[in-house]
Amino acid sequence: MTFSCPACGSQNKIDAGFSAQNRYPLSHCRKCGLGSLEIVDDVQAGFDEYWSEVNQSIYADPVVIEELSKKYRGYFEKILAIIPNKRFLDVGSGAGVSMAVAAKTGLEVTGLEPSGNAVALSRRLYDLPVIQGLLQVDDSLPRDYGAIALWDVIEHVEDPETLIRVCQQHLTAGGILLLETPDEGTLLRRIICAIGRMKFSGFDPRREIYYRAHRFYFTREAMTQLLRRCGFDDVRFFAERTMYQKELRKKKLYEGLSPAKELLLRIVFAMLRHLPFLSNKMVVIACKTSN
Repeated sequence: MTFSCPACGSQNKIDAGFSAQNRYPLSHCRKCGLGSLEIVDDVQAGFDEYWSEVNQSIYADPVVIEELSKKYRGYFEKILAIIPNKRFLDVGSGAGVSMAVAAKTGLEVTGLEPSGNAVALSRRLYDLPVIQGLLQVDDSLPRDYGAIALWDVIEHVEDPETLIRVCQQHLTAGGILLLETPDEGTLLRRIICAIGRMKFSGFDPRREIYYRAHRFYFTREAMTQLLRRCGFDDVRFFAERTMYQKELRKKKLYEGLSPAKELLLRIVFAMLRHLPFLSNKMVVIACKTSN
């Protein structure tokens, strides 16, 4: 199969010598650094897999809601002065936290979410309009949104370019795309990968950051290339990190945490919080190119 980078179009890749879950080979584009898992003849789980009862309880937790709300609030405040209108579409709206924050800032909110479990949770928590479905070229949604958000969505999809192009088509002239995704180019991820390549007694921390649910791992260069090819300019990046309270609850509920492991988690997240150069995610604000 011929490789073609979905971010920059290059046909040259580097094998990372690592397979997520010992099944999905990881490679990187030589030109822009985009990481991708080779997933062939594999049936992806349904949209409700992520929205199990455990994750529903996590996203309904007031502490987690407040942690996420604080982050979202900061980014909505950044775009309020530059969006051409107040119509806002939250693609992959999940439990509805982002929608609720956007509504409080004065945006006219609509959520779009493929998971029936997440839609039900969102409607239970917030009295806001949410549609179950996917963003598509031929859907009945308006084409004049002032802003569209993709919070932790693009890394999951099979075709990132199609997703970004469809977002562009649903935005009005000068509309804003706001997205978040892991940042493959950060120092923290490079350190983890370097340790993994050393293969100390079978210990490979790459297992913690590459997994089936995430097909693509963008560098800032890869994201810039993709957005510009799809009709966006004025691309701005902001360093972010995984949310501590959400991660703590996931570890406790899915894995169980000994006091020692919880202490280690606290130390790691304290470093992430106080040492910005150890961020592991990116938030991107891009403007639809005026024609």
